[in-house]
Amino acid sequence: MSSERAGTGTNAQETDRLRLHFSSSENPTQYAGRWESLWQDGTYLPWDRGQPSPALIDVLAQRQDLVGSAVAAPSQPESNGGPRRKALIPGCGAGYDCYVLQAQGWDVVGLDISETALQRAKAYRGHLDGQSVFAAGQFGKGTLRFESGDFFTLDEDVWMGQWDLIWDYTFLCALPLELRPKWALQMSKLLSPTGRLVCLEFPTHKDLRAGGPPWGLPSQTYVALLSRPGSDIKYDEEQKVLPEDQQDPTNQYTLTRIIHFKPERTYAAGKDSDRVSIWARR
Repeated sequence: MSSERAGTGTNAQETDRLRLHFSSSENPTQYAGRWESLWQDGTYLPWDRGQPSPALIDVLAQRQDLVGSAVAAPSQPESNGGPRRKALIPGCGAGYDCYVLQAQGWDVVGLDISETALQRAKAYRGHLDGQSVFAAGQFGKGTLRFESGDFFTLDEDVWMGQWDLIWDYTFLCALPLELRPKWALQMSKLLSPTGRLVCLEFPTHKDLRAGGPPWGLPSQTYVALLSRPGSDIKYDEEQKVLPEDQQDPTNQYTLTRIIHFKPERTYAAGKDSDRVSIWARR
C-alpha cells in the first residue's frame, strides 16, 4: 500500500476526500485497488511530496551509530569496506527515499502494491542528476530495484530475516486498524537479527476517532504494536491503546525502541508533531 501523508496541515476538504475514497472498502483486501486507482488518475496524490524525507536524510547522516553503516565493517573506506547491507521500504510510492538510501551505499528494495506508483518511481531515476541529496556517499552507490507485491503475503524464504534497515514512511497510517498487528509481526519477521526498523510517526496528534487514511497514530500505539507483534491491541472509546495491552514478555517477535525523538527537519504537515522511532530485536 502506498504511503499516506494527507491530514493535519492540509485542507480539510482534501482530507475528507481521501477518507471518503476508502470509506466504502469494508474489506481490507480492497484497499490495494483503491490506492492504484488514485495513482492511475494522478490528479490527487496528497501524500506525494516530490522529494525525499528530510527526517530520513538526517537519520542516515546523524544516527549512523544506531542504524549502522551501508556496508559491513567499513574499516577501509577507500575500498568500500565489506558487503553492502540491505534496506527495504514498504509502500515506497514514487521512490524518493529509495534513491537516498541507494546513494548512501545501501542495497535497496522499494516495495509497493501499486504498479503505477512503481512506474513513477522508475521514471524518477532520470531526475536525479545535479541534486546533491542523491550524490553517491563515501561507499559509492548501492543497488536499487522496485518490486510489486503485497507486504502481507511476501514469500518467507525470500524476504524474511533479510533486512538490515526498514524505513516506514507513513506506511502504517495508511492501513486500517485490523491490519496493524499483522504489520508489526511482518516488520519483526523481515528484520535481520541485528536490523533496525525506523519509523516516521505520523499523524501523532490526529483525533483517533476521525478515521482514515491517514489513521491517527500516537507514539503509544507504535509501542503497543511492536511490544507484542501479531497480538490484537485493545482501544478505549477514544481509540487510545489500553495500557495493559502494551507488554508481552513471551512474544519472540518483540521489538525494543532504542531511541525516540522529534526530528529537526520533516515535511510541513508534521513539523510540530512528527516523531522518529528506531527499533531493534529484543
